[in-house]
Amino acid sequence: MGEYYTPPAICDLITQLTIDDAHADVLDPACGSGGFLVSAYHQKRDLLAEPAGAHDQILTEVFGIDVNRFPAHLSAINLAIQDLPSYTDHVNIEVADFFDVEPDTQRFSRERASASGSDDENGLEGSALGNLDAIVANPPYIKSRNIDSDHKDKARGHLSRLDAGGMTRRMDIYGYFLTHSTEFLADGGRLGFLTNDTWLDTGYGSELQEFILDHYRIDAIIKLDRQAFDDALVGSSILVLTREEDEQARNENVANFVRVRGSIDIDDIVDVVGEELEADRMMRDEHFRVVTRQQAVLYDEDKWTTFFRAPPIYYDIHGHDGTEQLDDVADVNFGIKTGANAFFYGRSEEWEELGLEEYTTPLLKASGQVNRIRFTEEDAGEWGVLDLDDLVQPALEDARDVYEDVDEEPFVKEWLEDEGHETLVEYIETGEESGYHARPSTEHRTLWFNLGELTFPPMFIPDFTWRVHRVVWSEVRAVSDRQFYTIEPNEGGDAELLCGILNARVVWLMCELRGRWSQGQEMSRSEIKVYEAEELPVPGLDDITDDERDEIVDAFHELMGREDELGDDDRTLENTEDDRDRLDRAVLSAMNMENQLDELKESIELMLAMREREGGQHTEVLVSRPSEREVIELEGVEAARESTTLTDF
Repeated sequence: MGEYYTPPAICDLITQLTIDDAHADVLDPACGSGGFLVSAYHQKRDLLAEPAGAHDQILTEVFGIDVNRFPAHLSAINLAIQDLPSYTDHVNIEVADFFDVEPDTQRFSRERASASGSDDENGLEGSALGNLDAIVANPPYIKSRNIDSDHKDKARGHLSRLDAGGMTRRMDIYGYFLTHSTEFLADGGRLGFLTNDTWLDTGYGSELQEFILDHYRIDAIIKLDRQAFDDALVGSSILVLTREEDEQARNENVANFVRVRGSIDIDDIVDVVGEELEADRMMRDEHFRVVTRQQAVLYDEDKWTTFFRAPPIYYDIHGHDGTEQLDDVADVNFGIKTGANAFFYGRSEEWEELGLEEYTTPLLKASGQVNRIRFTEEDAGEWGVLDLDDLVQPALEDARDVYEDVDEEPFVKEWLEDEGHETLVEYIETGEESGYHARPSTEHRTLWFNLGELTFPPMFIPDFTWRVHRVVWSEVRAVSDRQFYTIEPNEGGDAELLCGILNARVVWLMCELRGRWSQGQEMSRSEIKVYEAEELPVPGLDDITDDERDEIVDAFHELMGREDELGDDDRTLENTEDDRDRLDRAVLSAMNMENQLDELKESIELMLAMREREGGQHTEVLVSRPSEREVIELEGVEAARESTTLTDF
């Protein structure tokens, strides 16, 4: 059901950041066995001047809802035993789906889980649940695709009351927990959630970000360098928000983006979040880093992950006046989508064995097929894709010339047989016996077995990277699978120059920060979507002088040559460092940033180290007192605001 245990230290951190009144009414809408509620209990008791005898009072101010009866009863018991000498008559725990509960309606409309485990018909029945001071939770981790349609409709039922009915249906369940919780908070009430961090930069995440900006002051968003759960490979983020109805107050608020990167006490994190810094500052030490932003400008920034990861040089590059987007100088597209890879793809020896090798075109199928920039005839000999367009087009023309109305597919197959392509026709019919022709992605084609006219771009960018960023330079007429995006320079564009730039660390850093990271065991991998690749900043090609161009291209060819000299296992960053440095110097020089090579290299090393730290299953609350803090005023803020809506930082 998407339920995960929350480390107690994280519960304590969130409750300390959200509960500052001993008599605050607190709700956990997905309470599980009561970790947050127990933490809230102790936070409220610690705030009391005289905590003795406060057990009953606190229990009237703490509320929990869970759809699952067993953990709800555990939650009730865990609250009841916080003061064993005191008699506990009831606890405010309801067994219900949170999305069946509406604000300001009866508090317990269904079964109640009492401390004894029996239903209690007395107590707070009839009280209204709303106008709360704090809501804390670790909502379930259920992806949008795993929510059935009926439950998704129910989860979305409240959105119209918040003027948010148009929000995407692709949102994971925690997004709906956040929006629905908004209805229960008083103005000035606080929300503290532990969630998956995908909303910080995914497509649907921008809509959730906008919802937050429209309803809350962002006190802090906290990102942990290590995973919070030892049985779930998910990144996590902590949201601390204050419900705010005044638009001006929201827009003038300074939001804190806090990355915890070393062990630090909970109280120290609370102090960090509570410090008042001006907007557009970076404060960092060995344990944490804080980036501040005025909330109003966050509407124009949908990659909030950059605030946790980006080194200062990122802002120099992304806000650079002399850059343009990749899609301004080239077409960036998906690789081919066959709809039936088992039919269209094969190793060269398989096609040869079938007698179909003449009908295939070299295929760049997966990133494991290349471990260098240059893609050669030898590399292209491994995989092939069935490429029939040049063959079947004459048949289609004959059909349309001779017949006014003809079923083209049988005609083409008969035409192929007459032209001596019986083996190919047999293979096509074998594919039909396997049902490949009836798939949604194949049956819409005029000829299901024809992929249409293929194009052969000079370069490909993989959709993910582990340790070494490479944009492939193709020296053969080849196509790629959808694991790569094709890059075709505009007419008259300089392909070698562009590919050299795309292989520099300047672009590598942008891929790391403008894309997203996906958790794995050994390390996270860096992923980039096609629209993110289109938005990659590159130096303006028209502004590059002939001498700068020659230096970039020469350095690019030297790097490829160095990789060619090395064996497969030796093409590491260390073994190609001098050649990469030359390429980087050439690209940085064209941007008037030649003195920042060391900073750029350190930034890439930092990205790799962070992705390694995110890998595996580490249960650790990264919360000792900072020794020396560094505060940086991020330069180029105003210039970046004028030049782009993506990094006005």
